[in-house]
Amino acid sequence: MTGMAYTLGRILVPAVFIISGVQMFMNVGEIARTFARRFPLPAGMEHYLGGLSRYETAGYLLAAIQTLSAVMVLIGLKARWGAWVLLIISVASILLAHKFWTLAGAAALFNQPQAIMNLSVMGGLLLIIAGGSHGSINGRPS
Repeated sequence: MTGMAYTLGRILVPAVFIISGVQMFMNVGEIARTFARRFPLPAGMEHYLGGLSRYETAGYLLAAIQTLSAVMVLIGLKARWGAWVLLIISVASILLAHKFWTLAGAAALFNQPQAIMNLSVMGGLLLIIAGGSHGSINGRPS
């Protein structure tokens, strides 16, 4: 029974990251605008990026890393590594996007549950990290 619960948890926890990652790919323009407002990236990188802006590239990179890490957790291929990456993304999301403690009114009321939900997901990721290779498809500690 424990194995079944662990496997079900490992399916459900990364689902939010897979859905979010796919949405990022489909809306990379909005992600790029958010990055441009909040995070200065070095100028002159566009020459190496095949016509993409540095912020679009960062958006695609984040979407790819998040989606790939979530799929790793989902299928049990190096699940610990994928969970660690998703944990870091979740912490960054709280600290950079859902800073409810710096907001007031409706913005604080919207962002506080988002941050708390991320904390809950982080708990599930920590359980996956602690569970390691349990149910892993590679048959070795992940």
